[in-house]
Amino acid sequence: MGGGGKFVHSHILEERGSHERHHQQGGQAYETKTIAEIADAPVDALQGVSASDAEHLAAAFNIKTVRDLGTSKYFLWAQAIAKLAE
Repeated sequence: MGGGGKFVHSHILEERGSHERHHQQGGQAYETKTIAEIADAPVDALQGVSASDAEHLAAAFNIKTVRDLGTSKYFLWAQAIAKLAE
C-alpha cells in the first residue's frame, strides 16, 4: 500500500485532542498501527464520527469497527446507488 497509510493517518483518523477522555489518545494512537489494526479499530476512530454516532451505528446496523462500516451492505448499496446516479 506504500504511502497510502499516511493518508489514512492524517486525513481519515480523528484528531481528538479536544474530545472526552475516551478520545484523548485520538489519531495519535493509530499513527503506528497497520491498516488491518485500523480496520479493527472502533468506528469512532474515524474523523467526524463521535462516540454518540458510534453508539447509533452499533444500535441500528451492528457496526462497531471501521471494517464493519466499510463492509456494511447498506453503506455499500448506498454508495453504488450514488455512483450510478452520477
